[in-house]
Amino acid sequence: MAVDFAREDGWPNFAKKGWSAAEFDGEAPTRTLTARQIALLLTLADRTKELNLAVVDITREVFDHPELHEAFADWARAFRDGQGLLTLRGLPVRERPLDDIWRIYWGIGAHFGIGVSQNTHGQLQGTVAVQPGGVGARVYATSTMAPLHCDRIDILSLLCINKARSGGENVFASSLKVWELIEAERPDILARLKRGYPQHRNHEEPEGCAPVTPYRVPVFGEADGLRSAYYGGNAMLVHQEQMFAEILTDADREALIYLADVMNRPELALRQTLEPGDAVFINNMELTHSRTAFEDGDDPAERRLLLRLWLQGRPCRPIPQDMRVIHNPSGMLGIERKDVARAAAD
Repeated sequence: MAVDFAREDGWPNFAKKGWSAAEFDGEAPTRTLTARQIALLLTLADRTKELNLAVVDITREVFDHPELHEAFADWARAFRDGQGLLTLRGLPVRERPLDDIWRIYWGIGAHFGIGVSQNTHGQLQGTVAVQPGGVGARVYATSTMAPLHCDRIDILSLLCINKARSGGENVFASSLKVWELIEAERPDILARLKRGYPQHRNHEEPEGCAPVTPYRVPVFGEADGLRSAYYGGNAMLVHQEQMFAEILTDADREALIYLADVMNRPELALRQTLEPGDAVFINNMELTHSRTAFEDGDDPAERRLLLRLWLQGRPCRPIPQDMRVIHNPSGMLGIERKDVARAAAD
C-alpha cells in the first residue's frame, strides 16, 4: 500500500506557548478508539505475527491500513503541533496476550517516531513497575515518588496495563510555561538557565566518551523557531551539589532553586490517572512529568504496570546541540547498549 507519511513527520516551526493546568485544553489532545479502530489494530497485530516479525521490527509501513492511516496522521500531527501531550484511550489491553498488546503499541508508536534503547542493556521495550534490581536502580523500578523531570529523548510514551491499588497518579507541567514565567519575573535567572550546567552522564555514555559533558547543557534554548527545555535529574540542585559543588556559584544555586519553585507551582500541575488501555505521548522538550508514590496490591491486576517507549522523531526534534547530553556514534538518540557485564556493574 503506497501512502504518504509526510503529515506524520517534521516539527512545527512556530513559537509554541506554554500552559497552566487551567489553560490546558483536555479535549483537543484526547482520542478515544472506536470499535472499528480496535478491530483493525488487532488485525494488524495478527499480520505482524503472520510475517514472523519481532515486535521491534514492526514498521509503520507494515502497521498501517487505509481506514487507519488518517487517524495515525491526525494523532501524530495533533501531538507535534499541539500542547505536547496526546492521550489515546481504549487500547484493548484485556483482550489479548501482552505480546499482542506490545505489537499494537509499538505499531502505533512507529507513526510517532523510531523506537530507541532506554538503557545500557539496549532494551527497546521498557516497562514501568516495581522491579527489585532494575537497571541502574532507576526510580521507574520503584514505588516511590518521582519528581518532575524530562527524559533524554524526543518523545516519551506510556501505556497503562494495570493501575496500582492506590496512588501512582501522573503529573505533567509545561516547561514552556515555566520559561515564560521566569522570563517575565526574573530575566536574569533565565539567562543563567540558558547558559546551563554540566551534566554527569550516569555511566550511560558511549565507549570513549567522558562521564561528564565537556560543555554546559542549557535548561532552556531555541532552534529553528522552536523553544525547548531540558530538565533532567542532573539539572536539579541536589545532583549539581553532589557532582559539581566546587564550581557552583551562589547565582547558580539561586537559579536552580527558583527554577524548581516555579516548576512545582500547584497551578502548573496537570494531574491524570491513567486507566488500563490509556496511552500518553509526551513531548519531552516541552513537558516535564512525574508520578506520585503508589502501593501495589496482592492481586496481579492491582500491581502497577505500564509499557514504555522512547521515540526519536522523524527527523530529530531541532534543539540546541548542547542540549543533547549524549551523542551516540550511531547518530541515534537514546542510550546505546554496553557490554552486558559492564552494564550490570554500573
